[in-house]
Amino acid sequence: MAISKHIRKAMSEAYHEYWEQFPTSERDMIRRDLKRKGKHSLSAFELYHLKGLLARRGEVEDWIQKIDGHVDYEENKHEIIATYGEPLPGEETDAEAREKMEEVETEHRDYIIKNLEEAIEAEKVGKKLPFEYATVDDFITDIRRDMILSDEEIEDVLRPTPAEVKEAIAKLPRAVQFEFEDMKRSLDMVTGDVEKLTKTVKTFVTKKDLKSELEGMEDRITERITEKMTEKIGVITA
Repeated sequence: MAISKHIRKAMSEAYHEYWEQFPTSERDMIRRDLKRKGKHSLSAFELYHLKGLLARRGEVEDWIQKIDGHVDYEENKHEIIATYGEPLPGEETDAEAREKMEEVETEHRDYIIKNLEEAIEAEKVGKKLPFEYATVDDFITDIRRDMILSDEEIEDVLRPTPAEVKEAIAKLPRAVQFEFEDMKRSLDMVTGDVEKLTKTVKTFVTKKDLKSELEGMEDRITERITEKMTEKIGVITA
């Protein structure tokens, strides 16, 4: 289901109109509290949809005050229906609305990722970015503020591809290339040892909490190695 520019604009406007009433610190607190409950704060499409529910019931005036940002979409929707009337003819069921929202939000995230990738490529070659932002950093700041993508998703887009890393290495002096390849072999060996050790221990250990601790150790070791590797690549390719 393609999202029209009109709907994208309306989603963005609803999101900013609603969340601008909260200081950043309070927004972060709300997001953390909901996350602890296995829920998430109101997204652009959810606010757009809730605003639409109120509008169809003649309650769009002061709509911001009729939505509670401290609870999730489902609770807000049920409260709107309980306060302002049952579902109207043609309105989706809860399951249909949730399915549509997930579909639209996935498409919207893909759209933002594509724009971010295009912006990165444009900035690399010194071209003007294909939208209103002056720099990629400005764009990322807004993405983070609007909570459209997680930090992990942003890092995935920013991370160089294997081909880009290979191309960068090929441009380095031979001595530096050797240092990089030697370091990579060391990393592969250490990572392999961690994996073998974990598999061996897991074979003999059945206690659940100990298994969990071992998995956590593996993640922490691998993460630390990756951090060091990334730092080294940054120094070499700077």
